[in-house]
Amino acid sequence: MDSYFRTRRKELGLTVPEIAERVGVSDTAAWNWDRGKSLPKEEYVEKLAALLDVSSHTLNEQLVRIDPELTDLSSRVDRILDRARDDLASHLGVEVERVEINFLIKSRADT
Repeated sequence: MDSYFRTRRKELGLTVPEIAERVGVSDTAAWNWDRGKSLPKEEYVEKLAALLDVSSHTLNEQLVRIDPELTDLSSRVDRILDRARDDLASHLGVEVERVEINFLIKSRADT
């Protein structure tokens, strides 16, 4: 079953990379929204709603249907990765926007 995000994106003829660029997030974040694996952070909801031509309220209502346990875990991982990105940028002496951390989970079956 397609996520609300994916259904709406397809109706508008938008690609995931287009949405990522226009909202100002990584492709990975947008792909996770598309797959229903995570929710957009609050700071992106209004921009994303405008892009998908729906109200912020409607978008939030549709997105909260994701499993709450997954949402909680995803939020914790996002916070950890955000802190790691901030620390890495500081250590390297570059702007945070220039640092991207990609997170890969491999199952035992993949090894």
